[in-house]
Amino acid sequence: MAGKSQEQSIQEELTCSICYDLFRNPVMLKCMHHFCKECIQKYWNGCSRIATCPQCRQTFPSRSFHPNFIVSNIAETVRRSASEEHRRKTKVSNHAMNHFSWPFGKKHV
Repeated sequence: MAGKSQEQSIQEELTCSICYDLFRNPVMLKCMHHFCKECIQKYWNGCSRIATCPQCRQTFPSRSFHPNFIVSNIAETVRRSASEEHRRKTKVSNHAMNHFSWPFGKKHV
């Protein structure tokens, strides 16, 4: 089995365990776990009176968290990088398809 790339490892660290997407407006709980702000709020709305961490199940008498701007900036940088890489691959793929599409000899773009 091939090892994970560094990029995959970084993306996993920046992924919310509730929505499985890169963090959006990440917040940190007192237990040090991170979630998207909207995800943890929805999760806690579905909880009984006592809020818990979805990962470690630590309980919190008050439903408080702290924004993490550093994690937010890193997640946005990774999101933009992945988007740019996708656009680049799509452009290369579309260009290559012009050479292999029928009829052969299609005008080069």
